[in-house]
Amino acid sequence: MNTSYLGNSIRRNRKMLDLTQEQLAELLDVSSHYVYELEQGTKLPSLATLVTMAEIFHVGIDSLLSPRDDTSVAGDELENLLKGLTPNERTGLCRVLKGLMPNLRL
Repeated sequence: MNTSYLGNSIRRNRKMLDLTQEQLAELLDVSSHYVYELEQGTKLPSLATLVTMAEIFHVGIDSLLSPRDDTSVAGDELENLLKGLTPNERTGLCRVLKGLMPNLRL
């Protein structure tokens, strides 16, 4: 298992949810130092902790454990951003994106 990837994955998902290490530790019922060690790749989480993290991050366990391509990561980030929007904000965002699409094509 690539502990460095797992640590980076935990950090990335935590930051996407705008959580501190202390807040994540509280949700996991562990110490903030343990979360730090997980993110550094010096500790491996138990299966129960891994399952809880996946639930908190709204991702599959496999996405925490194995590298994915950038489009999957970007898709997860977009999904997390959209969760916090109201229906009106989503509609407005769709209009903005439709206007930008011709300029995004490479």
